[in-house]
Amino acid sequence: TKTRPESPPMWGRVTGDGTVLSPDGHTSMAGVTRQDSYMMFNTASYQHAPLDKGQLISPEIPHSNFTYCFSIWTYMYSSTAGVPIGGLVVKLKKHDNTTVNLWRLDNHQASHWVFSQMPLPAHLNVTERLIIEAIKGGDTRAAIAVDDITFTTPHNCTVKPAKASVHLGDCAFDRELCGWQVVNSSATGPKWRLPAGNTKPATVKDHTYQVLGDGFVYMDIFSAPSPISSTLQ
Repeated sequence: TKTRPESPPMWGRVTGDGTVLSPDGHTSMAGVTRQDSYMMFNTASYQHAPLDKGQLISPEIPHSNFTYCFSIWTYMYSSTAGVPIGGLVVKLKKHDNTTVNLWRLDNHQASHWVFSQMPLPAHLNVTERLIIEAIKGGDTRAAIAVDDITFTTPHNCTVKPAKASVHLGDCAFDRELCGWQVVNSSATGPKWRLPAGNTKPATVKDHTYQVLGDGFVYMDIFSAPSPISSTLQ
């Protein structure tokens, strides 16, 4: 799936040419002689705006009495030092269509494939799915890709890399509130909100990807009466 239905696909199955922006697949780099394909996220198209998202959605996950360990090889590379390229998130889509973030990495990581894994919640419902979501940043000379997905049931499964761990309440506010709710706000006064349309701070950049006027939550207090109060919880 993708953010803008009329735009080109955001994910595509490709075969790399061995460069840092189009690497060989992980299996090829492991010494296998056959040509190896993988899934590449389109960071280069100008038909996609920063913070546009593309999703890969898993098929049905078979029931198991054991806890699954989900592993995947990831590639996140920027050719321009310090320029945010976007993010990669693994989510669980639950039977009620809500999602829970399980794992997340943002921006440049390495010029090679990185092994990543995470434990899945126990006793998955047959209607639940995993979502691999990529988020476009501002750098078009970049590469975000995934390869070699496996589901195993080992005795021990820790989050790798460790910095990809997510915790309850974590949110980058990439055009979503991640379950946070606005409370204790008057009907007419300012309140916490996501930028939308013309109602956004034009000169503020988000912290994660340095996108201008998007990717954060804010409260417009400049034209508001005093005192004001709005709670995000």
